[in-house]
Amino acid sequence: MDEKCPLYLQSSDCTLKVLSNPRIVSFLLKQDMEVLQEKWTKDCEGLIKNCSFYEQKQEEKPSKETSQVDEPQADLSTKISIHRVENPYLVKSDILVYPTNIGLTIDDPLLNKMSRGRIQLECDKFSKPIKMGTVYVTSNGQGDSKVKPQQIFHAVVAGESRLVNEADTKSAIKKALILANEYKVRNVVMLPGDCGTLDINDAARVQLSAIKTFLQTEKDCSIRNIFVVMEDEESYNTYDEYYNRIFT
Repeated sequence: MDEKCPLYLQSSDCTLKVLSNPRIVSFLLKQDMEVLQEKWTKDCEGLIKNCSFYEQKQEEKPSKETSQVDEPQADLSTKISIHRVENPYLVKSDILVYPTNIGLTIDDPLLNKMSRGRIQLECDKFSKPIKMGTVYVTSNGQGDSKVKPQQIFHAVVAGESRLVNEADTKSAIKKALILANEYKVRNVVMLPGDCGTLDINDAARVQLSAIKTFLQTEKDCSIRNIFVVMEDEESYNTYDEYYNRIFT
C-alpha cells in the first residue's frame, strides 16, 4: 500500500507548499528550479511517492564519473608493432598483406616454396589488367602449405619494372586495412612495402603513415593487432625509427 504523507491537508493541499515557495525550496534542497516549478502545481494526492521534495533527493542519477568507475570500458584500440623475424610466413595471423607488382608475380622464392606454388596459381587466375593501388585476395595455399596466415592480401604497389609509386602504396595499404576490417579480422601481418625501387626509408614513412591515417579515420575498427614484420636488421631499425616518429 502506498505510504501517506502526514503533511497533506484535508483541503487537498501540501503544508510545505502553503508555507513556502519554489524558489526557497530550490535553494534549500538544491533542486533544479525549472523541474520543481513544473511539479509545484501538481497535486501529490497525499502520497509520498508523488512528492516533489522526496523524489528529487532519493532518485538522483549517478554522475558520469561514477558510472565510468563502476563500469570501465574495454580497451579496443588497435596495437601496431614492429618485429624482426626469421620467417614472416610462419607468423600466425588472419591475413598477410603482401606488397606485390602489377603482374601479381610472387618474387619471394620462400613464399612460393612454402605454399607449393599454389598461391601463384591463384594469382594467375585474376582477370587482366591488374589495377595499381588495389588489393587481390588469395588463400594461403591451403592443403599442405606451410604459410600460417589464413589469407593473403596482395597489395599492388609496383609496376612491371618494379617501380613503386608512393600514392599507390598508400592506396593499397589503406584498401587492405579497410578490407581486413570488413572481414572482421583481429590480427594482421604486414610486410614492408619496398618490394620494388622504393627506398626503405620512404617505404617505412609511407606505409606507417597510411596505417595511422586509416586508424584515425576508421572509428569502428575490428583489427586488434597490426604486426609489421621483416627479416633483416636494416629494415627493422628503419621501421622502428619511423614508428617512433609517427606513432609516439
